[in-house]
Amino acid sequence: MKLCGMMILEIVSYKRTLNKMNT
Repeated sequence: MKLCGMMILEIVSYKRTLNKMNT
């Protein structure tokens, strides 16, 4: 369960960085 949560957090932060680069 913890691994799944960590993976989700990494994906969310990755998407946030992509959004920052786009704008």
